[in-house]
Amino acid sequence: MRCSLIKTLISSVALAAALVLSAGCQNQVSSADQVVKTPKVENSAEQFDRPPVLRPVRYSLKVYSGSSGALLPTNIDTQLAPLLEKFDSWQQITRITVVGHTDAEGSDKSNMLLSIRRAHALADRLMEVGVPAGVFEVDGRGETAPIASNSSISGKQLNRRVELIAEGLQAIDDSPRLSRN
Repeated sequence: MRCSLIKTLISSVALAAALVLSAGCQNQVSSADQVVKTPKVENSAEQFDRPPVLRPVRYSLKVYSGSSGALLPTNIDTQLAPLLEKFDSWQQITRITVVGHTDAEGSDKSNMLLSIRRAHALADRLMEVGVPAGVFEVDGRGETAPIASNSSISGKQLNRRVELIAEGLQAIDDSPRLSRN
């Protein structure tokens, strides 16, 4: 007797739930003749916001300082123009490593300080034209990494430099580009 009462109760609850659900559905569609129209969706690329396809890019630049005490050459903006043009086509700048160097004139300590000041001067100039500050790694090597002999004037001029390596991401397709401003 007790089992049949429980079965009846469960059946009643199930029937009540079905009635509630069907009543809710009847309120949504008022007549059998009513047709719900759905917009036609075509499968085209314009309808989807797809992320751009990116590839890593790298650009190297050497800026020669000229005189032994100079931080940057007077034509620095001309030397930076090709780099800034590259940045315009990049989606993102991920890192810029700036390393200053000197010739062998002067003490090791003063050359190390001068090389760091040169590197910071170049990074500061790039920030002035809109490159984000958070991407820079700045270092100085003093006279420890010459690329030419310090025994000649021309060799010393080549050793007074700032090397820059910029790394970023560039869109392969027609994705929006990086804005420095």
